[in-house]
This record gives sequence, structure tokens and C-alpha cells, in this order.
Amino acid sequence: MAAYEKALALDPNDVSTLNNFGAHYFYAADYARAAALLERAIAHDPGFAEAHYNLGKIRYRTGRYSDAEQLFETAIRLDPEGAMAYVDLAVIRRDLGHFDEAVAVIERGLASIPDDIDLLRVQAVLEFEAGDDETARRLADRLVALYPNTVLARLT
Repeated sequence: MAAYEKALALDPNDVSTLNNFGAHYFYAADYARAAALLERAIAHDPGFAEAHYNLGKIRYRTGRYSDAEQLFETAIRLDPEGAMAYVDLAVIRRDLGHFDEAVAVIERGLASIPDDIDLLRVQAVLEFEAGDDETARRLADRLVALYPNTVLARLT
């Protein structure tokens, strides 16, 4: 924390430092401080996708789902190859009971990054949750074929 504070003292508008410091506070569950830093990063650089994504995680964690969805959508628009924004947006939509929308988000992500392990894994889980065991198994087999030495692929 001292290093982040020193970095911000040198350049209080450095968006990478603001973003990383905000992420640090997120993992420490200090959501108010994290959000304030991330909002500053976005104010200084509205095109910084990672800050939108990280602020979306905070909004999701604190139950502000609509805000989180908008932030994840913005992160996706700014960085269509940021897989985790698709993943987290799909999870919110699934959690809110919008299963078809969750699947559509994952499919949209796979159109941009077709072999992404996180997107394929969530797609397999969604198919499994929908009761389509065959499709889920096929997707899990694809994951193992693409990532044979990856624990996450094998767990899926």
C-alpha cells in the first residue's frame, strides 16, 4: 500500500496506478476505497477498459447488478478480447435468471476469442446447468484438447 501511495504522490492521475491500487483494495474487501480509486481512473481515462471491469466487480460484489452489467458492457466495448468481462456479465445474467442472455454473452465473447479457456469453461457449465449433458461434455472435451496440461480444463 505504501508503494501505491508513493506512486500516486508522484503522479496522482496515473490510471494504471489508480486501477491497480483499486484492485488491491477490492481484494482487501475495502470496496469504498477501491471504487473511489477506480472512479478516478475512469474519470482520467474513460477508455481504460480494465478500470471499468474492476469497478464492475465491485458493483457486482456489493449487489449493484445493473451498474455492474453496464460497466462490464463498457469494458467489453472498449476491449472485445477481455474475456473476464464476458464471464462476469454472463454470471450476473444467469444469477438474475436470464439464462438465455448469459449464454448469448458467452457466445459473443467466443466470437471475439474463440478458444478462450474461461469462456469455454463457462459455456460448458451453463450447458450443464441447462441439462444438456452431451453439449457440456463435448465442450469439456474441447477444453482438455485445447489445454491438456491445465487443471481448470480437466476440472471442467
